[in-house]
Amino acid sequence: MTIIETLVEEVTEAQVVRALCVGLFWTVVESSHGGCGVAATGFGWLAASPCMDDVVIAGAGTLLGQPLRALARPGPTATLPQRALGLAALNAAWPPPAGALAMDAEEVIAEHGRGKRIAVIGHFPFVRRLRAAGYDVEVYELEHRRQAQDRSAASLPTELGRADVVAITAATLLTGSTEEVLTWCRPGAFTLLLGPSTPLHPAMWGFGFSALCGSVVEDPGAAQRCAGQGATHHQLAGVRKVTYLRPPA
Repeated sequence: MTIIETLVEEVTEAQVVRALCVGLFWTVVESSHGGCGVAATGFGWLAASPCMDDVVIAGAGTLLGQPLRALARPGPTATLPQRALGLAALNAAWPPPAGALAMDAEEVIAEHGRGKRIAVIGHFPFVRRLRAAGYDVEVYELEHRRQAQDRSAASLPTELGRADVVAITAATLLTGSTEEVLTWCRPGAFTLLLGPSTPLHPAMWGFGFSALCGSVVEDPGAAQRCAGQGATHHQLAGVRKVTYLRPPA
């Protein structure tokens, strides 16, 4: 089973959608059981495909009160924003893990990557700081999103196996590529999934992750208000970064 399919099985049938917001950058879903989750909306990734069919959300306007589990399983033909709704719904389905630590992905990579080869899939602002501090970091991005010094994501199958620490953007859950990326990592590599979209659930350990660097929504109203007004990641209020480390064997 894929990561999404595995997580959907963890969603109880009783939960329904209490509130939701599909913003320009972030999607927020609140569950009837009090949980709230976020995911990257993905509109910015569709610049090369302006067709309206690529951004349609099935059932828009009728989603409140729908089963959370149905929203979390959008189906193979779902658009990117619809898959973002599904991922946010998954993140709303369970409480934050008791063992979550108040640290972000940059701190985790700095702790585990000193003197090692680090691969980061997706360009994150902290890369510049890690490089300035002497860390050996390679960034891999899609062609239309590459910045100076970024390597092409097309080279991941042959190069990722050289990395000791692999940081994978949670956006790969929306594109359906997470599982394939994990197969390119060498055995024993420290792998982490990062970004507010990251599911913080122990079922993720079964896919080989060493750490999950995501977020906890502490104020659903603030998160929905900011997302609805086009907030970027740094403007999204009511959300706190956390890290969930894999328990020792």
